[in-house]
Amino acid sequence: MKRARWRWSLEEYCYAIRKPMLRLILLRLLESYFRHRWLYLVPLVLMLATGVAVAWLVPATYTATATMSIEKESLLAMLTSNGQSAGAWRNPAEVTTAELRELLATDAFTQAAMEKTVWAGLLNSNQRAIRMAFAAFRDAIEVTSLGEKLVAISAEDTDPHVAQQMVDAVLATYIQWQVTRNSQESVVAQKFFADLIDRYRQDLRRSRNALQSYLEIHPEPTTGSRPPEERMEIARLEAELWRGEERLSEALKNEERARLAQAKAESLSQQTYTVIDAPSVPVDTRSLQRTALVIGAFAVVGLFLSVAGIAVGALMDRTLRFSVDVHQALHVPLLAMVAAEASMQPGYEAQLASGAHNPQRADTTNQPGTVKPSV
Repeated sequence: MKRARWRWSLEEYCYAIRKPMLRLILLRLLESYFRHRWLYLVPLVLMLATGVAVAWLVPATYTATATMSIEKESLLAMLTSNGQSAGAWRNPAEVTTAELRELLATDAFTQAAMEKTVWAGLLNSNQRAIRMAFAAFRDAIEVTSLGEKLVAISAEDTDPHVAQQMVDAVLATYIQWQVTRNSQESVVAQKFFADLIDRYRQDLRRSRNALQSYLEIHPEPTTGSRPPEERMEIARLEAELWRGEERLSEALKNEERARLAQAKAESLSQQTYTVIDAPSVPVDTRSLQRTALVIGAFAVVGLFLSVAGIAVGALMDRTLRFSVDVHQALHVPLLAMVAAEASMQPGYEAQLASGAHNPQRADTTNQPGTVKPSV
């Protein structure tokens, strides 16, 4: 088969290289490619087709993002309560980011957030499916700090509305967790005083009934005054009634203080964590540039596979195809080469006769298609 002119030009360029090993490597690679040129293009074509399929057939992922501001003058008290030293102080955004990531690693927080989205239906599955849903939900959420007081929360999903729901759910669950944590002592205090008030009311009712029963049994005499023992007993019952009323009044005041403390904690939590940019329904972000990048990446991989195939083919081929192969592989002088394909090139015989085929050397031993007897 007649070789193309540009292939001959490449081989002549290789023969012009003075280093035999480099010349041999280039000639081997060219020979490996031209022997199965269409086969080596198959990986490139397949990867291009895969890139087109991925770019156009794979559904797009939508990203919803929200920005939250943390207004705290100092975190020293919180850090001290967590057992950290003043030297480990971090800004509010870093602390909030770390808290969110730690909370997302817990099943309780993740489940509470999922219950506010369409992911709630997966919570009724078996334990293995729930674990997989937890992992997928966590992988879709990303929390990053933006400076000292801003935190960005992002969620990815193939459905834009679900992505928005996920960000809203994480924000609402985190703020509710902060409210619960800050008002936990107040809630416990309210429950304690509520139980105490019920007991004090019962004691007060018993004291009042006891005084009333004693007065009914020992009425006021029509003439004279009560006996000293009756006056002492009535004074004791009245003092007990008064102490019960005082205890009940103090318990009611303490319950009111606990209720006010809870309201204050909730208000402070709402003011501390403010959503600046609420998540909106994301739009399709696929563009021609992104599509070109995806296809280009697959094309590069296909080209690499083609080049690797050419290199492997050249390494596996042990046939002596060039004059330089004889010298490098067998270490014997070359007697002659059959000028089969070279003689078919126009003007090649004239070039061979004039020595113009390789002007750098009159010796044409290493030229393809020349005949040179050994000396």
